[in-house]
Amino acid sequence: MGYDVGMNGVENINSLLEGLPPAYRAEALDFIEFLSKKARHDRDDLSDADWSAFSIENALRDLEDEADIYSEADIKERWR
Repeated sequence: MGYDVGMNGVENINSLLEGLPPAYRAEALDFIEFLSKKARHDRDDLSDADWSAFSIENALRDLEDEADIYSEADIKERWR
């Protein structure tokens, strides 16, 4: 797909977003935020430590919202 990346590109993005359900819009926003931070990294040449922190932050985002699939009894190990 070839999209105009100028001002019409923004309009194209808005048009596509309007057709998405809210959950997909949130996912698209997450991706746009990722691209924005990546562009800042590329532009500002952030340190490797900053980039690593950003990568870990994004890898672990939303984990606290996930349902627990195991109880403490499932993971508890007894030591003698």
